[in-house]
Amino acid sequence: MATALTAATPSNLATAQEPVILKGPQGAVSTVAFSPDGRTLAAAQGARLYLWDLRNQELLLSVWTDTGNRSGRVAFSPDGKMIAFGDTELTVRDANSGKKLLTFGRQDKG
Repeated sequence: MATALTAATPSNLATAQEPVILKGPQGAVSTVAFSPDGRTLAAAQGARLYLWDLRNQELLLSVWTDTGNRSGRVAFSPDGKMIAFGDTELTVRDANSGKKLLTFGRQDKG
């Protein structure tokens, strides 16, 4: 399980009173990011990306990278429609569907 504060937006973190358990990865995640509207929390663990709706604590998306790339960073686009994650290879995905849009960096050339 992952833990997040009950704040609806990043600016409310200081006033959140109790943690809420979000269903998802077991163990620690390496990085997290809030969507620009504060409604979605992204977390990366190994080669997997998770997205939660913070309004109802629902797991929206769980995506495994097809490259096995380890996640080092995660970030939303300014409009919240895309999410990028990765380390030596960066993958950009649609934040709603999880569909891969772009890959940058090291790639196997078969």
